[in-house]
Amino acid sequence: MNEHWEAWYEATQLIHNIPLDSSSADDGLYSPATTGTLALSASYAVAGGLMYTRNPYAMVTAGVILAIPDPVIFGIGMLLA
Repeated sequence: MNEHWEAWYEATQLIHNIPLDSSSADDGLYSPATTGTLALSASYAVAGGLMYTRNPYAMVTAGVILAIPDPVIFGIGMLLA
């Protein structure tokens, strides 16, 4: 397989294995893995919407969003949990 894919997969498995904080584990909110996935999905949706506008500045912004590595966006989403 691709070495970058293996590194990404290994990083996501480490993130999934992080135990939940006991102070927020039973509050019914999303898990860190779920919020990371939502943040990653939202970033692709926003970038796609910006590309669809055909505005050159919006397309550059979409390119910047897409240039951010997926594990970084996933990690930011985890911090929001």
